[in-house]
Amino acid sequence: FLFAIAAFERALKLDPQHVRAMSGLGWVLFYWRWRFDEAGELIKGSVELAPNDPSVLNTYATWLGKRGTREEELETYHKAAPLLDLLERLRLASVGS
Repeated sequence: FLFAIAAFERALKLDPQHVRAMSGLGWVLFYWRWRFDEAGELIKGSVELAPNDPSVLNTYATWLGKRGTREEELETYHKAAPLLDLLERLRLASVGS
């Protein structure tokens, strides 16, 4: 994941508002570096820039769930669901089971 961090950071240097780089770096920092506050800022920033991006919403919902915000997590998944293709919907349907 060190390469992923470096790639996301490079992308953000080139474009500080690169939504997928913000979301991706947030995810990696949250899961693999336990830098929760920094990850949250990146993930929330990506949602502000792209509130209808299903990938960004998925990352945000996952982050919310891991932080213990279950109701907001489910609301975010429900917001993302209509934006996703069928395969992604099936994958997300298995999250709660």
